[in-house]
Amino acid sequence: MKGILYGVGIGPGDPELMTVKARRILAETRVLAVPAGKNGEKGTARTIVEAGVDCTGKRLLELPFSMRDGEDGWRAEGARAGELLLPYLEAGETVAMAVLGDVTVYSTFLYVQSYVREKGYETCMVPGISAYSACAAQAGIGLLAGQESLAVLTGERLRQMAGGEAGTLPGQWDTAVLMKAGGQGAALRASLEAAGLSGEEAWAFSNIGMEGAYAGPLEAERTYGYFTTVIARRRKER
Repeated sequence: MKGILYGVGIGPGDPELMTVKARRILAETRVLAVPAGKNGEKGTARTIVEAGVDCTGKRLLELPFSMRDGEDGWRAEGARAGELLLPYLEAGETVAMAVLGDVTVYSTFLYVQSYVREKGYETCMVPGISAYSACAAQAGIGLLAGQESLAVLTGERLRQMAGGEAGTLPGQWDTAVLMKAGGQGAALRASLEAAGLSGEEAWAFSNIGMEGAYAGPLEAERTYGYFTTVIARRRKER
């Protein structure tokens, strides 16, 4: 019998925000896969998993991802990672791949899953707490109420839209969530304003649940790292 590949969302960084099901799947699985860290360092996902689950005796596979080459590059990296997992699945092993946040949102697992499914193996997704949900809760910000609308996009996608498609944005969204929003605060604020969302109503969250965490207003003079989420709301009383 062939093994099953699980994609397990482990939350935004704090091991206490890992779901009960995620912990159970990771604890029961003998083969764990995580995105590899940079320059041989331990990756963030691995650090969270080891803080929340006893990994003694488990086979730990670190999968290389750069995620910088666009859709074709991402699919190629997903295929390369999938190839590393196929021997274990073929041998009947259950494999759990841990990813930050929710496995359904901007997840490396989506590309691995696509490849593994094409090869005839079964997959299963275990949702996790998304970064933007955790950030909003920490700041006491309501994302949506009544009939309001929410947009979730990357910082790069916002810059593209603000540069050429901004006219389609005002009036559509009450709240925008920018993920992977690293960069200079001034540039992020300018893109938000060009898209019809005032930078004055924007909050930034970096490395939440990790070392060096920041939560506060989106400051023009601050440079934000890759693990940054920005929440921008139109001005109104909540």
